[in-house]
Amino acid sequence: MSAGCSFPMAVAFADAIASGPLESAADRIQRLAEQHRWRSRYSRFLNRLLFRLVAPAQRYRIFQRFYRVLSDASIERFFSHRFTLTDAIRIVVGCPPTLVGLRPIQFLRSFSSGAIQ
Repeated sequence: MSAGCSFPMAVAFADAIASGPLESAADRIQRLAEQHRWRSRYSRFLNRLLFRLVAPAQRYRIFQRFYRVLSDASIERFFSHRFTLTDAIRIVVGCPPTLVGLRPIQFLRSFSSGAIQ
């Protein structure tokens, strides 16, 4: 779900570099990283949920729920990487669209491997 979030972050990064003197660019980039740290972690968590917990044939159901449950404003904030804590909670709280096709063991193992394959 969060692959689209990389573009808004790239734009924010470019803006941080271009918005002042080069000598202070590192400080601006550090502030940007701190502002977006939890959103980036959350986005990686969602990727892990989607690609490790849900079987490929069932992933479309996750997207159906995403677009059915969230408001247009929440979806816009999500894809522009400006989502709120309330948006983040709303994305994961509730019944999954199906219990068939869940792979909890692979999901749990993915935390120890650290990589999403």
